[in-house]
Amino acid sequence: MRRKIERAAATKKREADALLKDFHLIEAAIDNDRAVVSLDEIVRRLFKAAAQRVEAIRKVVWVNPVKPAEDAVEWLRGGAKAEAVRMLGRE
Repeated sequence: MRRKIERAAATKKREADALLKDFHLIEAAIDNDRAVVSLDEIVRRLFKAAAQRVEAIRKVVWVNPVKPAEDAVEWLRGGAKAEAVRMLGRE
């Protein structure tokens, strides 16, 4: 999967490096509850773009706990369900 991520950003080395640097978050999410809670909106945007080419990460949920619109605390209290609107594969 790492190679697919690298190829998804192959034309931009900085983007590929950023994706690979935080790829452990995606791996942990896939191995556990399919959720990432992170403040990093830049890498989130990069993973969303990569998800268009890498099917394995499309259903990973990404939540930013400081964005009021994402209501992360209530989402967590409600069981942190994998809502489609929070998934990387959602356009």
